[in-house]
Parts: sequence; C-alpha cells; structure tokens
Amino acid sequence: MTMEKNEFFIYQFPDHIQQRINAGMGCSSSIGRGWLQIILDMDKKLNEISSDYRIDQIKEKFGLLRYYISGIDYDKADEIIREAAAKSGKICEMCGKPAKLRNNEGWYQTLCDKHSNE
Repeated sequence: MTMEKNEFFIYQFPDHIQQRINAGMGCSSSIGRGWLQIILDMDKKLNEISSDYRIDQIKEKFGLLRYYISGIDYDKADEIIREAAAKSGKICEMCGKPAKLRNNEGWYQTLCDKHSNE
C-alpha cells in the first residue's frame, strides 16, 4: 500500500455527532468514511440510553473502530460499542463495502480488496 495513513482519514462527522464531541478531541481526522454508518447506528442506540452522552474519542486502532464515551452508564453501553467494533472488522474503513482485517507490515486495517491494493 503506497498511500500515507493521513490520506485515509479526512472525513468530517455530521453535526449531531460533532455536538457530542468533547472539546479538543479533534476526531474529524480519525477514521475513514466507510465506518460512518456504524457510528450513526451506534449513536442512535447509545442515545436511547442517554441523550446527553459525550464522545471522548473516535479512532481506528489495530484495524478496528474504537469509540470512547462518557456521561452514560457504561455497563449498558459496552455491548453496543463492542458490537460496533466487531462490525468494523468486516467493513472497509474507506468505502463501507465488505472487507477483512489486513496486516501491512504491522499496520492493521480493515479494507476491501480494492482499497487494500491502492
């Protein structure tokens, strides 16, 4: 893969997600566009637990989505977050199509065949 990591992570989140983000987090450059639907689905479920929960961090780590939050009963939220992380391991971070977790010289990413060959 010849692209630099920073070229992959250039997506801005929708306003309702941006409003939950704790100041200074700067997560607009943390993940690829392909995982947006996972985040939207997770936000909807978490909102049912607490409409005022806050996002502390959203990022990719070891090829999977990581979503760190506060202001919510974490025991109730934990299963939702774990399910989203597992789902991210099967969806291309770049485009949202079916994908698999790949290891490129120690750098893990979940990518479809098209994006893994770029």
